[in-house]
Amino acid sequence: MDSSIVQEVRSLLLLRDNGTLIDLCEEDRRFWKALRLNLNEGDDVLRHRAIEAVAGLMQR
Repeated sequence: MDSSIVQEVRSLLLLRDNGTLIDLCEEDRRFWKALRLNLNEGDDVLRHRAIEAVAGLMQR
């Protein structure tokens, strides 16, 4: 996994920029994989925001 993608996903989660994150996940599967990694994150804030982003992606 490309660490720059993982960092970008975490940054977007912290900013709560789900629209951009969802667009990136739809364009590039690596962003989707990086987002899924955050579902198992020990940090509750990141995990909760990842859940919100996945829910938004599933609604599209």
